[in-house]
Amino acid sequence: MPYFEKITRSGRLLEVERYFATRDGRRIARGENRAESSEEMERLNERNARRKLMRLINANFSGAAGDLFVTLTHAQPVDEAQAAKEERNVLLRIARARERKGLDALKYIAITECQSGRWHHHLIINGGLTLDELRAVWGTRGRLMVSTLDDTYTYEELARYLTSGHKPRRGAEGAENAKTPRRKGARRWHASRNLTRPVETKRQIARPPKPGEPKARKGYRLLPDWYVGCDRLGYVYSYAAYVAEQLPGGRRAASRTARAAAGAAALPLSCMSQGWRKRHGKPRDAIMGRESE
Repeated sequence: MPYFEKITRSGRLLEVERYFATRDGRRIARGENRAESSEEMERLNERNARRKLMRLINANFSGAAGDLFVTLTHAQPVDEAQAAKEERNVLLRIARARERKGLDALKYIAITECQSGRWHHHLIINGGLTLDELRAVWGTRGRLMVSTLDDTYTYEELARYLTSGHKPRRGAEGAENAKTPRRKGARRWHASRNLTRPVETKRQIARPPKPGEPKARKGYRLLPDWYVGCDRLGYVYSYAAYVAEQLPGGRRAASRTARAAAGAAALPLSCMSQGWRKRHGKPRDAIMGRESE
């Protein structure tokens, strides 16, 4: 029976999963009449969303680079459509501010949500702008909070904060700070297209995972949250995470790769004028480069 090993690299974090699957590498489909509870599905969806967001942050942002976590809260009541429009506008203003200062193209991950009756925007952006410059961008629309990202190897806790609580738990709909449930089909986050993607490799292995602590990897330190278990069909499954003691390829090589990816995907901000659509037939979002999850 085929087992597979999937390795995911995002920044300094390396994750190794070994699992049983069909011969083309796909996981076994859910069995018939297997009805998961809404709470079970919610936990699964949040875990998958958290891992995906964590890996994207790891691969693109760091405290060492001075990257920022920004929260913008509206002082006046707005609806969902107005909040979504303001997210696009504030990202455009930040991008223009970076261009005027001669900085690299804006890289961002944005989440807009309603909590305690107020809409606010969480932004993870590359550093370079000061608090005063960001305050000028947001103006008098509401409260601004800015902090530098921690200098760490993984942003799992930040991803957990940003993805959890989209639906208040049962019996807690009126709880303080409960987030308004996400509208069906609404995206969890938006990200610029010039982000570096986590690298995944997959290969078939001859044997199922062995019990016990995973083997050490040269240049990496094993993190304590590894585990070995069984899936719902009884096949062995294992997960282990490692942190690189030094960035693979060195900091300079990683920096060149990131700049090359950004340069290939980003368009000049001078293209963002109102007449751009008339001249070129492209909407502003296409110029900004937005992807959604």
